[in-house]
Amino acid sequence: MMTTTTEHAQNPLNLDMRLVNQIVEGCHEGLSMAEIRPPAIGASRLVNMSRPYAVIVGLVGDDSGSMTIGLSSAAALFMVNSLMGTESTQIEDEELDALMEIGNITAGCIRNKLVEMGYHISNISLPSLVLGINHHVHQSKGVKTCSVEFELEELPLHLYRERFFSVSVSIRR
Repeated sequence: MMTTTTEHAQNPLNLDMRLVNQIVEGCHEGLSMAEIRPPAIGASRLVNMSRPYAVIVGLVGDDSGSMTIGLSSAAALFMVNSLMGTESTQIEDEELDALMEIGNITAGCIRNKLVEMGYHISNISLPSLVLGINHHVHQSKGVKTCSVEFELEELPLHLYRERFFSVSVSIRR
């Protein structure tokens, strides 16, 4: 698909803005059960894997791909505590399970948004959890990727670098 000079000036990163919007809406819908509604603060075609937790959920069907949530330790703990109604101070097995459930719920909501866009995705996979920073995920040719960065404004300012998380979708028709 060719873009005109005007289109490029309005969207210099060549992002699929419909996909960006569906990721934001799906994320808000998925996190609403934990009463979290973080503002989206940026978008990119680059998936950021520089955080210690990543939940990856496959999107399966005639169109396929994956959804990834990348989180700092503080962001993961905040989301888990919000979902579970707890005040845990560290992430252990129960919190890891809750983190994967957050990924599962969010992926289901994003899947529904993608179906509304005309993607043929019939199911989501079981969530996988990747522990460790700076891992790399490579996609095959023809995969469209979009990553949206969110901020958890509820976290205190001294945790500024930990207030952010990303939700990324990589998909091929």
